[in-house]
Amino acid sequence: MGFILVYIVFLQFLIYQVRRINQRSDELINSPSDYSLMISELPEGWSVPDIVGLIDDQRVTLDAETRRNTNNLAIKDMIFAFKLS
Repeated sequence: MGFILVYIVFLQFLIYQVRRINQRSDELINSPSDYSLMISELPEGWSVPDIVGLIDDQRVTLDAETRRNTNNLAIKDMIFAFKLS
């Protein structure tokens, strides 16, 4: 019974360490998904300035710290995909 208890504690410790390492590596490594945004079901006829305005309007819903940290982010490229019905 003692072995099972020690084993469970050991496994919980390993799970905690792996999650901590995973979170730390995610903070250190930038990936495209960190900066990607997908918007779907836009009305027909929307152009790039309309979408940029939509994104800027949504930034006001962010908390002050996130807004301050993302002030220097800019839209560099947009890729449009159309759903064929």
